[in-house]
Amino acid sequence: MVEESKMKHHGIVGEQKAEYLKFFNKTLGLNMALSDVKMITQINENGEPMAVATFSNCSKYNMEICLAARRGWTCSRRFIRECAKYAFITCGVRRLTSYVEVTNNKGINIHNRVGFHMEFSQPLKHWFGDTDGLQFVMMKEDCKWLTT
Repeated sequence: MVEESKMKHHGIVGEQKAEYLKFFNKTLGLNMALSDVKMITQINENGEPMAVATFSNCSKYNMEICLAARRGWTCSRRFIRECAKYAFITCGVRRLTSYVEVTNNKGINIHNRVGFHMEFSQPLKHWFGDTDGLQFVMMKEDCKWLTT
């Protein structure tokens, strides 16, 4: 896992805390279990989560990443780098997969800016219940965050 002492200095932690997952689940309307995910969390000076990235469904080749953040949170390069290092170096997967609602323009923009690309040209029908989803992927060999 991520070196927690190094990360805490920067407000980023790799701890499995129920309160972080509760924030994640409430923000996204999900019900993930602590035993099903690993997390990287950016916390504020009071120790409250500002953003939580969960990693789940890990196989030898692929892992899913999902992000929940407070309104107004700005994604830092350090946070992205820690997420990339965890998936590609610590866990050793070759690809990260993420899903975004077709109506979530901010989420789509963030995925494109950090280096994900859409895997399919057509949305996944009803992926989020009544809303279609887009599947984004990032391959280890294309990840600019491992070298910057």
